[in-house]
Amino acid sequence: MGSATMEPIRRSPRGRVVSWVTRAIRAGDLVGGSPVPSERTLAECLQVSRITVKAALDDLQRAGLVEQPAGGRIRRVAASTAPTAAPANSLVLANTVAILGAGRLPGRPPANWDSSIQYTVSQMLEDAGHHVLAVNSRAPDAGDLGSLVAMKPLGVLLTYNAAESERGQAMIAECQVNGVPVVAYGDEPALANVDRVNSDHDAGAYELTRHLISRSRKRLLRLWRFTGEHHWLDERSRGFERAVAEHGLELLPALRTPDLSAGDVLDAEGFAHVVRMLAGYLSEFVLGATPIDGLMVATDVHAIQAAAALRLLGKTPGREVLIVGYDNSYADYTDFQLEPTPPAATMDKGNTRIARELVSLLLDRVADRVPAEPQRRMVKPSLIVPEQQNTQSETASVSRSIE
Repeated sequence: MGSATMEPIRRSPRGRVVSWVTRAIRAGDLVGGSPVPSERTLAECLQVSRITVKAALDDLQRAGLVEQPAGGRIRRVAASTAPTAAPANSLVLANTVAILGAGRLPGRPPANWDSSIQYTVSQMLEDAGHHVLAVNSRAPDAGDLGSLVAMKPLGVLLTYNAAESERGQAMIAECQVNGVPVVAYGDEPALANVDRVNSDHDAGAYELTRHLISRSRKRLLRLWRFTGEHHWLDERSRGFERAVAEHGLELLPALRTPDLSAGDVLDAEGFAHVVRMLAGYLSEFVLGATPIDGLMVATDVHAIQAAAALRLLGKTPGREVLIVGYDNSYADYTDFQLEPTPPAATMDKGNTRIARELVSLLLDRVADRVPAEPQRRMVKPSLIVPEQQNTQSETASVSRSIE
């Protein structure tokens, strides 16, 4: 397959194919108009599946390096091996970071919401003297991002949901083909060949579980209100299970339910509906012969709703059953007005620190200050105990009044 095979490759299976073909073209092993090795040949030589090869060649075709004549079965190197034709790079674009996310945000989101990361990243980049281009991942034309990447911006950042979406994956492939630095927020397995930053969900769940145990809780249940696979839930389960094992407690299987609501912003009627459904799922664990005394949920709004469900079942949340949430966002939800019991503890993911690491990693990659292989930076969240915060606030208030 030519001299391009001599260079070691540290990429995902799909990235290995993209990288090999790109280098073969640049090395002159594959010239304009020549056939690309067959999917079977590439699969065998690079030790990947044919499905992976096909996906990688599709990426290269979108980038303009490979073409397939109408009705033809053989892909060939494009007559012009430059990426898809695009306007020449400008000094402005060369100093611009494109952020694939929710587009322009209407205002500053609450600090503990994921959308605040995009807002903070934009501010940090502007303060560092760079331009920022917000790309709306939900826009109808967001599927054609190759032309933007081909114009060689300074770099590309992908927010959490965008990084794991089909469009995000396509944009990552375009960046890799065109040599544009790209950093993603998240830790999905599909991001293994990309520079990325993520919150340490394993460590967060571990600390929350230890907090429950420190409050003399021995029968702990995880309530995951999501369908499908979610790597961050798997990470939290690992942290939970590690803490339970260290203390010799019985490991109860996680309770998985449907999402139960179309969204987290509910009116009183919608809140009551969710609470009744949630009470049904929890009843056997709360009213059985060996009831739980600690509950871990995925996010603070679920903790609020679970507290109301416990009341419906005749239990006092925060006393008979302690609930720990996540995201340190309980006060931001209207649900908190309907059930004012805060979680016994929650985790602040540290969105400002995550934003800082995203910007730092991108600029380090641009300046070639990091090793060639993809970098993974984890940000450890902070344990928040609302009752301690309230006590500290009250003490400070009394102190000020005495002074």
